[in-house]
Amino acid sequence: PIPTYPAPPQTWRTGRAPGVRGQPGGARPVVTKADPARLVVMGLALIGLALASAWFLRNFERRTYEVEEHASAAARRNPFLAAELFLRRLGNQVTAMPGRDPLRDLPPAGDILVVKGLGPLNPDRQAALLAWVEAGGDLIVAGPGISDPEEPHPDGLLAGLGIHLLEAEAAPKTDDDRVLIDVTFEGEPEPLRLSAPAGLYLMDRQRRAQAATAAADGGYRLLQLRLGAGHVTVSADDRFLTNSGIGEHDHAALLAHLATPAAGGQVWLLYA
Repeated sequence: PIPTYPAPPQTWRTGRAPGVRGQPGGARPVVTKADPARLVVMGLALIGLALASAWFLRNFERRTYEVEEHASAAARRNPFLAAELFLRRLGNQVTAMPGRDPLRDLPPAGDILVVKGLGPLNPDRQAALLAWVEAGGDLIVAGPGISDPEEPHPDGLLAGLGIHLLEAEAAPKTDDDRVLIDVTFEGEPEPLRLSAPAGLYLMDRQRRAQAATAAADGGYRLLQLRLGAGHVTVSADDRFLTNSGIGEHDHAALLAHLATPAAGGQVWLLYA
């Protein structure tokens, strides 16, 4: 609130005009004559200022330029930095790191592992990771390796679950070709929009997916399997997690739905 103060008195106690020391009340104020030379100088200065302003407005125009700012060193090192900060702002405990250490020394069940492509894991590691999911862990794999019939599957754990990332026969020539898919969550009044690669799609060979979202071309770009008390979620790529992509469409809201752990849980972002 604006503070209030007592109103100043209306009657001066000295009986003199306010602000004029020693001058009887009601006396006419003293008028000082201005210096004519000073008035001339001030007038010429104002005329010069007006002429300079008119010349500037006539010869220059206002334009808007876009200046590209270089990403900070932290953002260059960590492509999931924006996702990390966003999840922390929501009150989650988040650890972002390169490497695959948490896949070897698994965190407590109830945590969430977000991985940029699983890569090859030996059978013991695969079995341990699946057991961790069944005990209540959530595994999110963004951008798994593309399956090649002539080569071993790059993500053996997903292959064992029947999940494959395939390249469309008429794949676009650039990675800029995207499709939009609608992802529906309980409690959301409208579907969330996700941008996905047009030239890649997910195949659920064993039909184990509990939830799957397809684009207009019929190809799945987001799949989720329930295993025991946990889930395995697979996205065709990781753009919705990246510093450059999380602000697009409803990517941040999608991440919040997928990567918010139960009370006491933690989110692990593994970006390399």
